Amino acid sequence: MSNPTREAADTQEMIERSSLGAPGAVRLRQRTSHQRADAIVERAQQVRWPERTLLSRLPPDSRRGLLALGEFREFPPSTQIIREGDQTTFALVLLSGWAKVTALTDDGGVALLAVRHGGDLIGEFSAIDGKPRGSTITAVSQVRAKVLSSDELASYLAADPTATAAVSQTIVAKTRFSIRRRVEFAGCSVAVRVARVLVELDRAYGSDRPDGARLLDMPLTQADLSALVGAKDPTVHKALRELRSRGVIETGYRRFAILDLAALREAAGLGQPHSGQQATSSPAEGTGPTGAVHLP
Repeated sequence: MSNPTREAADTQEMIERSSLGAPGAVRLRQRTSHQRADAIVERAQQVRWPERTLLSRLPPDSRRGLLALGEFREFPPSTQIIREGDQTTFALVLLSGWAKVTALTDDGGVALLAVRHGGDLIGEFSAIDGKPRGSTITAVSQVRAKVLSSDELASYLAADPTATAAVSQTIVAKTRFSIRRRVEFAGCSVAVRVARVLVELDRAYGSDRPDGARLLDMPLTQADLSALVGAKDPTVHKALRELRSRGVIETGYRRFAILDLAALREAAGLGQPHSGQQATSSPAEGTGPTGAVHLP
């Protein structure tokens, strides 16, 4: 059952954190749906998107061409945007919000494969090859996106070789990540896997907290983390308790913070980054704390 008080608080927080600022956010909320969609898409063209997302890889003209396509849609939290096994072939460009990618396991469980956020392209595999969906994508927070038909995406890529190369790069990055996780986790204990997932999440979504800690500013529950690690909840909770007791991490409701990144990397068996290699990536300028643009 929905909680009107909690929803109102969430809406107010979203307005306050909006990259447009509270006054601009309120004005935008009061516009008609068509005007509001146009304003959000226009704002999305100006944002400096997080590194490694499709929108960050595209030059301005290609990004403008992509965002001009499709239909603007909003998805409330817990909405299944794409369902595993479906024959649909649309793709989506996420403008704001978070979504999780899951798939059913052979034993009937659910594996969390990835987390996607503003700037990412999702659903492109079926849009390109026409095969059934290989995973389910669910909105974790309020998600705003442009929905593109497979024909629109194909025509866009055929007309823009630079965009084709950028989409190829994102697909390769997703495939490499999937392979790396399988190889790394094959012989690792659950404790090591938990630490490695937290390091990876920090690298992609971490931001500096005033006290020097690293905040994973994403709506991820401990159950989601268990699914991402590929282990049962009690075992993952035990690993998290050990990291908390050593002062390595801090946890709260749908919130994780890394207090000692060096110790976390040690727990993950990764050691320290090589000279000149950043242990983490800071959010891009002009974005919210996670690097994703926050729009009302």
